[in-house]
Amino acid sequence: MRKLIKDLFYFSLLSIVIYITLVVISGQFLPGPLSKNLIYKKSIGFADLRFNEADKINNIDVLVLGSSLAYRGYDPRIFQENGFKIFNLGSSSQSFVQTKFLIDNFLETINPKFVILDVYPRQFENSGIESSADIISNISLNSNILKMVLQQNDLRTYNTFIFSFYNQYIRSNIEYKSPNLKTDLYIPGGYIENITVNEKSVNIKDDFIDVRADQMKAFESIISIF
Repeated sequence: MRKLIKDLFYFSLLSIVIYITLVVISGQFLPGPLSKNLIYKKSIGFADLRFNEADKINNIDVLVLGSSLAYRGYDPRIFQENGFKIFNLGSSSQSFVQTKFLIDNFLETINPKFVILDVYPRQFENSGIESSADIISNISLNSNILKMVLQQNDLRTYNTFIFSFYNQYIRSNIEYKSPNLKTDLYIPGGYIENITVNEKSVNIKDDFIDVRADQMKAFESIISIF
């Protein structure tokens, strides 16, 4: 019996090492369509610049939280013209699970007087996987991120966490450039200015919203914190 337990332990350990190695190889060499369970999104939406700047911000007037509607919708220059220091902590497809993580990670040091939480119905039915991958790929890994990953319990976030850990602590000298430079401009304060004109109309459908329990729980927790 003791030998069986010992063999199972070594087999499990070897399996974990092999799995992590395969995740790293997949992330480094396989194109996106062939690596669907790994969503590494470095520099998308200037998230790396925004989170790096957020680490240095404190004691502001207004903090903005939300999805791309937030980081493309609240221009800190307009607030500054009216005497308010603002930082925009929006991120791509941000759902309330990720908003809760960002609050846990940044609220105490940023220390805002007011918070704008940009809310729209689709956030309540969003799984948040894409947003988690965006955050994991662009922020220094810590216990709060691990807590978010375990809470979502999804293969894609586990794999993204593994590959991001590899890039941050083993392949740390790699440099990334944002792919959005031709159309977007990062403005200090977390805002993204679109430097092209979009003439397409947007159709808003009044569909049924399937509210996820984890998103509603995170939303209620956010409100209770504020």
